[in-house]
Amino acid sequence: MVDDEGRPLCPARLGSDPDAAADAADLRERLGVEAWMSACGRVPTDATNVAKLASLRRRDAAMFARISRVLTPHDWLTFRLSRRYVTDRGDASTTGYWSQRENRWRADLLALIDRDVDWGALLPRQLAPTEPAGDREGVSIAPGTGEPMAVALGLGMQPGDVTVWLDAPAGVFALRERPTEDERGLVAGLA
Repeated sequence: MVDDEGRPLCPARLGSDPDAAADAADLRERLGVEAWMSACGRVPTDATNVAKLASLRRRDAAMFARISRVLTPHDWLTFRLSRRYVTDRGDASTTGYWSQRENRWRADLLALIDRDVDWGALLPRQLAPTEPAGDREGVSIAPGTGEPMAVALGLGMQPGDVTVWLDAPAGVFALRERPTEDERGLVAGLA
């Protein structure tokens, strides 16, 4: 979260955030696991941005009111290089308020946190897959993406391919022709 001049309002909370655990549970209960999966391919956890935003609103309403833009840490770095508020599909898909199926932000999910915020004005513009994030002194700036997404691109994965990720934390991911929507909420869908 940044202010009107693009300055972070507080340090980014990367990974799991114990302060957001109760907010994630509340969001899951209010909408239901199946509805979250259908809406954005994942359920809120203490590591998703949607739960962290809800946590900030509950813990520090004054800071929450100062938010001018909502970015992932990667999007903030892109902003620092390009001076543009932009993101890619991969980063957007990790937030808990972006739809893979519809390829758009879901402000209605953020309205569960605060209905009076114009969420559309706070979110970065999503770039097309081959669109540069900007230009700085003649050098194109790539939009980048998340680690699993970059691995899938780098390996040239095709639908049906499966990759075992032996990093911390370990995981398994596959490329599919359609969005993943696990009604149990056990498999997260990423773009």
